[in-house]
This record gives sequence, structure tokens and C-alpha cells, in this order.
Amino acid sequence: MSKETNTHIKALTKVQKDLKHAKKDSKGAFGKYADLGVVYDAIKAPLASNGFAYYHEMINTEDGTLYVETHLLHESGGTFKTRLPIINKKDDMQGLGSAITYAKRYGISMIVGLASEEDDDGKRAGTGYVNNSAKAKPISNLVIKTREGEGKVKSLDGAVMQFNSILKAQMEKYKGKELRETGEFMRKENAEILDQIKNNPAWISNGSNERWNQIDKKLKEMENTKDE
Repeated sequence: MSKETNTHIKALTKVQKDLKHAKKDSKGAFGKYADLGVVYDAIKAPLASNGFAYYHEMINTEDGTLYVETHLLHESGGTFKTRLPIINKKDDMQGLGSAITYAKRYGISMIVGLASEEDDDGKRAGTGYVNNSAKAKPISNLVIKTREGEGKVKSLDGAVMQFNSILKAQMEKYKGKELRETGEFMRKENAEILDQIKNNPAWISNGSNERWNQIDKKLKEMENTKDE
């Protein structure tokens, strides 16, 4: 990848070094968590000092599913993005508000690598969803392999973010046969991590894993590229 392509990734690494994890002083149905305001306070200075801004937006897909998309924008032009479904089984405004707030908090925390909860409070929105990842054995030093080399990440959340950024950069850099072979390489050489992302029960909602779907979509597009 070019130096310019890597600028926002290197900047995010600096942010993560400066982050102090948010204080968990609110109580949800499944454990303590940092509310959205506390999360914003924890990330604001490290992001701004490293050239980042962020925003959330509501997305309504063709099938009627509502999502909160969180965008992290770097001054170099590089971006990170997450999309989380708004699950409101209470079907009222209070449940909707809780679900949106939850998606905002979890989305921005996931992008920057902020620990903001012991376990999630999704039950407030009537989701009945429990974040089992907080109780799972920590995963450290996962290795993502590319044709240019290897890089380590400390969590599956970090792996998802890095995969999306790396694949996006590769799709901009390579064309034709080279892009197809790069996609095949990424899937084969990173099969173990990709399988963990795909089958992480904490990320599966209504039978779908949005984080995996985003990565798999990019890989398939690369693998199906025709020769130029």
C-alpha cells in the first residue's frame, strides 16, 4: 500500500496509544457500561489531536432495516466506517432511542478500540442480545497477512477494522488479475481469523453477521474481478 493510503491507519494507531478507557459508571441489564457522553469525552481529544473527526447517520436499507453508520474521517482523506442494526423489539420511541444510542456508542467504540462496557445493555432496547465477547478469553496478537507483509492486531474488533481498511486500499491499488489474486491470497492466508469473525456469536443478529458480511462482500468482489 502507498504511504498516503496508510496515513489514516498510522494516525489511528497513535490515537489508540493515547486512549484511556472510558469509565464504566452506568448500569445496564448485563453489566456496567460507559454512557455515550462518557465515550465521547474519552475519545474527543485523542481523535482531534491526530486529525480525526467523526459523525453518525441513520441508514434505511431497501428491506426496511434501520442502521446507524459511524464514520471516522481523517484529514488525509482516509476513512473508517461501521454499520450496526437498530434492533427495537419494544417498538416504541423509548426503545428506539435506546437502540440508536447503543449503536452509536458501540460503533464509535469499536472503530477506535475503546473499552466502554463490561457487557452490553441491549436489553434496554428489547433486543435480548448479550455481548459474550466481554466474557470470552482475550485474543492477542492476531496476525493479518497481506502480499506486502504482516500486521498484528489485539482483538477481533481491531481485525474487522483493519480488514476493511486493507481491502479497500487493495481494491483502489490493484486491477484485473492482480486484484483477483490478492483477494484469493487474503481469504486463504487469513482463513483462521476470518472464520473467527464470521462465527463470533456476539456479532450475529437474526442469523446475520454484518461485520463479516462487509468483509466477505469486498473479498468476493476482488475474487470475481475479470482480467483487463
